[in-house]
Amino acid sequence: SLVAARHIIKTTDFWNAFFWFRVSGFTALAVLLMPSVRKEFAESCKKAGREIKGLLGFKMLIDFSAFMFSNYAMLYVPGIALLSALNVSIQPIIIFILTLLASIYLPSFIKEKIDRQTLITKILAITLIAAGITFINL
Repeated sequence: SLVAARHIIKTTDFWNAFFWFRVSGFTALAVLLMPSVRKEFAESCKKAGREIKGLLGFKMLIDFSAFMFSNYAMLYVPGIALLSALNVSIQPIIIFILTLLASIYLPSFIKEKIDRQTLITKILAITLIAAGITFINL
């Protein structure tokens, strides 16, 4: 998908490509055309508290920023495979760090086992995942 995105960005201007990427992203919302799914979704939105809505808004802002920077980088990075590998292989690292921080500072939200053996195991697993993804994409 990143190779196709790079082609689109190279053949059209950035904002036109951005528009079409966003439009294509809304196809997943077609599921909301099903009445039962739409009703359940609406009930979940009503039940969500202010904190949850704030976190979702913040997450959407982060997603939008990441999308913009990623697409902008595609204009200038000659090796799209490297960008793709870095993009995918860094995700487990970010999730590990965020989970670790949440477990330390928000133990009522999420509680992970944080001992030496568990941390070493997780770091080794993430290293293997990142190396595998990088080798596959290169």
